[in-house]
Amino acid sequence: MTTPNEHEGGYPPDDASEIAELEALLALPSGPEAVGESIADATLSGADANTLDQGRAASPSVEVAGGEVGDEDDEYEDDDAPGGVLALLDGLRSLTGRAPSVARREVDQATSWLGSNWVLIPLYPLIAVVLAPYGAGLLAQRHWTWVWDLDYKTHRAERRKAARAAGEDAEIRKDYAALLRARWFATVGLSLAGFVGALLFIQFTPWWATWAALFALVGSMGGYGIARAPWLAKATGRKAKAPTITIPFVTEALATLGISPEPSKRGLPGLEILGMRTLRGGVEVLVDLPPGKTAEDVVKLRNRLASALRRQKGCVWPSGDTEVHEARLVLFISDKPLHKRDAVKWKHAKSGATNVFEPIALAEDVRHRDVTATLMFNSGIIGAVPRMGKTLALRTIGMAMALDPRVEIHAYDLKATGDLDSLGPIAHALRVGDSTDDMKFIRDDLKRLVEDRARRAATIRGLSVKEKKITSDIADQHELGLHPIGILIDECHIAFTDATYGKEIAALCEDLVKRGPATGIMLWLATQEPNNDMIPASISRACTYRWCLMVMDWRANDVVLGNGAHAAGFAANNFTTNDKGLAYFRGEGESPALVRGAYIDIPTSEKIVERALIARTEGGWLSGMAAGEIAADDDRSTILHHLIAVWPENDPAWPNGKVWSEVLAERLAEHKPTLYDGWNATQVNSAARRHGVKARDVKGRHNGTEGTRKGLVRAEIVTELGTDTTTED
Repeated sequence: MTTPNEHEGGYPPDDASEIAELEALLALPSGPEAVGESIADATLSGADANTLDQGRAASPSVEVAGGEVGDEDDEYEDDDAPGGVLALLDGLRSLTGRAPSVARREVDQATSWLGSNWVLIPLYPLIAVVLAPYGAGLLAQRHWTWVWDLDYKTHRAERRKAARAAGEDAEIRKDYAALLRARWFATVGLSLAGFVGALLFIQFTPWWATWAALFALVGSMGGYGIARAPWLAKATGRKAKAPTITIPFVTEALATLGISPEPSKRGLPGLEILGMRTLRGGVEVLVDLPPGKTAEDVVKLRNRLASALRRQKGCVWPSGDTEVHEARLVLFISDKPLHKRDAVKWKHAKSGATNVFEPIALAEDVRHRDVTATLMFNSGIIGAVPRMGKTLALRTIGMAMALDPRVEIHAYDLKATGDLDSLGPIAHALRVGDSTDDMKFIRDDLKRLVEDRARRAATIRGLSVKEKKITSDIADQHELGLHPIGILIDECHIAFTDATYGKEIAALCEDLVKRGPATGIMLWLATQEPNNDMIPASISRACTYRWCLMVMDWRANDVVLGNGAHAAGFAANNFTTNDKGLAYFRGEGESPALVRGAYIDIPTSEKIVERALIARTEGGWLSGMAAGEIAADDDRSTILHHLIAVWPENDPAWPNGKVWSEVLAERLAEHKPTLYDGWNATQVNSAARRHGVKARDVKGRHNGTEGTRKGLVRAEIVTELGTDTTTED
């Protein structure tokens, strides 16, 4: 089997018999009704189901990963498509719908080439004039190939071979003849229309417009010839063009994986390619695999499939369509790897509001379609190694919540870098830092939310409604207090493993993630250490949305995406450091979808929050810190500052500058009882170690007891603080 070459014209040697065989069938019918029927047959025939013109019934949106993927107009037709001339017009509409995608790809390729050969640009006008006939010939050849459906000759021969065994060969020949008849009809019609249009243009426009149109035509033909001239590509160092994606080429590629198009010895069918279409950013191929094969079998071998297709792995994205059956494969081959695309712009960045009860765009899939999620009644977990876009994803969730003025936002930035500070003007609670008092604040805030969850449950129980659940209309009513609550915790593993409050914080989060969604509480956790030691399994298993960027191994992958995800081929550990922002996004009960998250930088997020603040102020939805009800988190002091406050430089009881930690625990408890009441030496040492100060063996005497115990050195605390002038107040 050979791959068609778009640069070689004419018929293959064995075409003659097939075309002669069809000549008798190609006679156009005489009556208009017969013409309509022929065109309908050509458009709806099974033979045409394997061409670029084939489509599927349009649907406004498709469920992906618990959310929806929409905005796809160029769909495959079904058997209910209009017949006659309407079918031809519908086919032309599909063709014109694809034109922008094809044109965009051609422009991208030409721009890339010109950028690397700009020194030769002054010579290109002359080259374009010389190569204009060559370009026109190539276009004519491509049209001739399309009219006779030569790209799919091999595939059609295989179908005829199988049909001949079943006695259906004549039907396929008839369908193919109808297809060619319709294409010739379109060719002749468009040619006549173009000829008449050209005559009218020449007759009724100034001479300079005619010459301008002629120059544009010659330039276009020449440009096409330049872009397609293999000898010129070699001379200028232009990269060779990847093989054209055709159905025979894809069939060959799948055959290298052991998936044959030939029927088995027991008579079971081989793989069948149902259709191919050009989408924005690439080509999609629809395949039915042989019995016993599943789409997951292909997903696991994506690197081998990319090799067979002569593409980068980042350009080849196989997935399944389980709504049809397990053997349905949807293969998307993109023009460029996802990480080389422009950043995804968030749809609500400049205008518009959100509603957490409805799907909200958070990302884009490989087909440039919006990936949406309904935040209400769901919690989520985001996992990735550092610097791969984890906090950006959490920020996008925060912005989606911000633009719904009813959402009460509680944000805890344990990375302490200020990535969530833009939420400050509207947040009910915002805490930045990982000190002991930060952990206590988070513990206390979560306690209040758990108490409010119980109140909410009682309120819902007392509602006189058909179904005991919060609706958007119910959330609008201030007096009920059932507005949505969103909790964002960045680097949540720090909170869960805190020596003092970790277990308590984990227990509170477990309560909120399990029973909170039913009462309108949404919890989103982000971590760079997705494992069962850092995030309790009882919490991660209850998160319905999973967002996994690059991780280091399959264990971390499955903690985020769920058990078996890696074995099924959804392996975020295969991402590289170039794949920032790429993730597998999984919803409840759905297979993960490959997405690229929307990019919202800090200045953009601040502008979004400005809009959100106006909406919340007008609607009376400000609360907590944003409304001045809770003191803002302006205290940046840590336990080191508190120790210095209770430890004078010339301590008469400890003149050597070293004090037992148990003595320091007593002083801290007396100085700040709300923070340190009940602390012991171990807790003081653990908290100090997190800020770079280690416990030492200290000899001393206290309350009549003398010995060597663990303690701290004041000079080391001073050194660690350096020039930090922050005070405990």
